[in-house]
Amino acid sequence: MKKFVKSLLLVAFASLVFVACEKDPEEVEDFRNRYIGTWSANDREGWNAPAFYDITIGEGAAPDEVVIRGLYNHPNTELIAVVNEYNLIIVKQTTDEITFNGDAKANLDFDQVTFTYTANDGTGDDEVKTVCTR
Repeated sequence: MKKFVKSLLLVAFASLVFVACEKDPEEVEDFRNRYIGTWSANDREGWNAPAFYDITIGEGAAPDEVVIRGLYNHPNTELIAVVNEYNLIIVKQTTDEITFNGDAKANLDFDQVTFTYTANDGTGDDEVKTVCTR
């Protein structure tokens, strides 16, 4: 009987070791969540620089999209951007009668995002650099 109990305990211990060493499936981080929130924007380059205002970034319709509201100090602008980890891609689109095209890059801590884009309200291309912080 002692031999049976020892064998049973040995099997139970070995099972625990194998289960504990099993690799967890890697979770894929949703970088989109890192951008969501209110940001303080500072236009450092462009026709209206310097300009200080707030923008908000929210979830887009697709799992890799965000909606940027208020960029270029126009509260009615709503831009769709594609999230690629630390980068946002703003494909050419028109909102609030302004055509935008550009991108953005977040720092490693996601407490700063730098937008580099072209805005055209019909008077020509304005090359803008906007640094956003939390």
